[in-house]
Amino acid sequence: MKWTSAFLLMFLCIYVSAQELERADKHAHTVAFTTDYASAARELAGAFDQDILKVRALFKWITSHIQYDEARLNTVLETGQRERHEFTASSVEELAAQKKEMIETFIETTLKEKKGVCQDYAYLFQAMCSEVGLEAEFIRGFGRFSASSIGELPARANHAWNAVKIDGRWRLFDVTWSTGMGMEGGDYGDGFFMVDPEIFIMTHYPDDARWQLLESPIDKKSFAFLPFMHASYLKYNVLDFKPTRGKVTEDAVIELKIELDEGQQLCVLKGGKLRSERFEERSDDRYQLALSDTILKGNIMVGLIDGKRIMPLVSITVLDMK
Repeated sequence: MKWTSAFLLMFLCIYVSAQELERADKHAHTVAFTTDYASAARELAGAFDQDILKVRALFKWITSHIQYDEARLNTVLETGQRERHEFTASSVEELAAQKKEMIETFIETTLKEKKGVCQDYAYLFQAMCSEVGLEAEFIRGFGRFSASSIGELPARANHAWNAVKIDGRWRLFDVTWSTGMGMEGGDYGDGFFMVDPEIFIMTHYPDDARWQLLESPIDKKSFAFLPFMHASYLKYNVLDFKPTRGKVTEDAVIELKIELDEGQQLCVLKGGKLRSERFEERSDDRYQLALSDTILKGNIMVGLIDGKRIMPLVSITVLDMK
């Protein structure tokens, strides 16, 4: 049985067994919903000694009880108006107090209504982690939501997520996207639980570069030209993908490392239609498709056929050099 994050398997080997992770999930489901997030956090984390299991229980409890507020998102998309908060503080201390009060209001409303948007999830997750002694950060930045954004520089921040320090090392989480956000095909499963930074950067560009958690942070232009990762990239455990750019020439070779179950196969789609091109199976669960052997041009998507479903994995643009 596969886990839903490509890198979760690696982390499990380091930190915890699959059985223990499942135990954290089950415990999260036994903790009743309450608007008292502090007591819930203590009950959730109190059953475990390891940081990763504490975080897992908190993460699972939030994704199980808080729904994404689609109506609120639609209002923002229709009006272009985002929530703005003005502070009237006359000192650093007063400003901190006002910000804290604002965050508590966000959290209180989220729990009362049992729904929220990205900042609400991120504030709640941070607060619950902090309540049980886990260092957590609220991160604001730009999230890529569409393959059409390949080549476009990230504009102003449109998303929020978290970093949590686990056993002395910062890890990346997106509680919001792990709910699926109510979108068709938006099922990330638990994919955005502790994602490797080199995968996370395919869709998340933080305002503060240090939260890329990369040895060599990338700039906005480099981010803009990365391939676009669909939800199923994490759900189906893509361990590696090449090319590393989202716009490639027709002599490029597409290569994926993925463990396919019996009956599953990789495919290529263009304009939503299934193409006849076939990936060549290599050693060590690697599959290749030489674009020079095809007539593919423009926007294409690599997907996975799973039964009667075609699950999108990653999109790139093949440039016509003629």
